[in-house]
Amino acid sequence: MGRAVLYLRSSKDRHDVSIDAQRRELIELARARGYAVAGEFADVVESGKDDDRPGLQALLAALHARDRDWTAVLALDTSRIARRAAAAYWFEDRECRPRGVSVVYKNLPDMDEAERAIVKAVFHGVDEWHSLVSKRKGLAGMRENVRNGYRAGGRAPTGYRLEHTPTGAVREGQAVTKSKLVVCDDHKSVQGFLRDRAAGVLRMDAARRNGLTLSQTSLIGIERNALTYAGHTVWNMRPEKGAIDAQRYRPRAEWVVKRDTHPALITELEAEAILKLHQVRRRHTCQPKKHDYLLAGLLHTPAGVPWHGSDAAFYRHGKARRVLARRLDRAVVDAVAEDLAGDQLAQRLLEHMRARLVVAPDARRAAALRRQVDTLDRQIRRLADLAADADTAAPLLRTMGEKEREREAAQDELQALEREAGAQKALRTITIDQVRHALRSLAVDVASRKDVPGLRDQLLQLVSRVELDPDRAEDVAIHYRMPAIGGFTGVELASPQRRELDPGSFLVRRVKLAA
Repeated sequence: MGRAVLYLRSSKDRHDVSIDAQRRELIELARARGYAVAGEFADVVESGKDDDRPGLQALLAALHARDRDWTAVLALDTSRIARRAAAAYWFEDRECRPRGVSVVYKNLPDMDEAERAIVKAVFHGVDEWHSLVSKRKGLAGMRENVRNGYRAGGRAPTGYRLEHTPTGAVREGQAVTKSKLVVCDDHKSVQGFLRDRAAGVLRMDAARRNGLTLSQTSLIGIERNALTYAGHTVWNMRPEKGAIDAQRYRPRAEWVVKRDTHPALITELEAEAILKLHQVRRRHTCQPKKHDYLLAGLLHTPAGVPWHGSDAAFYRHGKARRVLARRLDRAVVDAVAEDLAGDQLAQRLLEHMRARLVVAPDARRAAALRRQVDTLDRQIRRLADLAADADTAAPLLRTMGEKEREREAAQDELQALEREAGAQKALRTITIDQVRHALRSLAVDVASRKDVPGLRDQLLQLVSRVELDPDRAEDVAIHYRMPAIGGFTGVELASPQRRELDPGSFLVRRVKLAA
């Protein structure tokens, strides 16, 4: 019997499955799969888009521990680990698999590796779609809160505190409240600091004059919230997490401002003077960013020799050959997104999944095995009782050992049939629209993602290598190993642009670099 730990996560969604309900289902799953539960890790009311969850971080620490005595992680569904497909793949492929740990989902029946990859890819795509829908609903709710003069979330700025007001609504037995800002008793130091900054006093001098012992980063944060200190509720100032090419703050035109929602510490003229200081600073200190090499570790010559990024934003081969990194990166990303969005790939994937539905699991054999396991269980218990009372238990123990081995073999065969039945049940529910949606959602994500580390992780899941011949630097070959087509080795499947299959790759796409 193997050992497994449970991972449980609930979200703010009032329709989400509770922690207790998840625990009950996973204990049942552990029993059905033959696991002993070695522990659990839980995140209560945590977002699946955030990787910095206490429970998940504790799970990762336990995964890395030398004295770990478990080999599986059980979760209710694919969205528990992460809503983003790239993060889920990172957890499984980068953290668990190299350490001999499997991830088992209650909603994903056990099946062979290729088919499991296909179904998982679809499920992860659906998870991301649900995440986007929830995000849109959440943003709409935040906008409405701001328009009504309430906070959209987050802590109170220094010098204020949150005051919670009941709305009259009740959710899960708890009164729903909205929060507004009220002035703290010790607001004078922040007020003095902001007025000095508006008058042109240097930041650290203004802080010392008013007794503020905060870091420079915290002081800048106070200044950036100048409109809040002028009595207005401001939202949508900051970009989304992970947007490395975005400014730390959105353009002023994108801010959502509700005027006069709480007591002001400074005037609006003073707030504008402070914000102007940051506009001037940004104009004079803006510097070009160092290039991030998206294809680092992926880009090779046809002979397998790697290309390397240079400080001048080029991929280089030797001393004489080079290609502009941004040009090549864009070509590869566009080609991958185009292939993911193609109908041909979705149709082929569905055909492959449905092919295994031709042969139905043997229900009569499964029923016979269940009866056999039950009979052997009774025989083993009887032998154990006899051995306990016998003067010479050795023959009984030998017989009991034989029965246990027979039972184990029958149980293994039964579980294989049940896994196949579960897999087929799951496959019957998957439609071409779901497959198409999952792949196209991934295509949109690939095409629009701006954070290079996240995009690189995504490409590593999809692409085994990118080939660029130094003597023909305009021709690029993209070799796929995408989980969604992981069962197609040897099948003639290629992009509509060029039907060419490499024996070592699932799919090869050739791209011409634009001049």
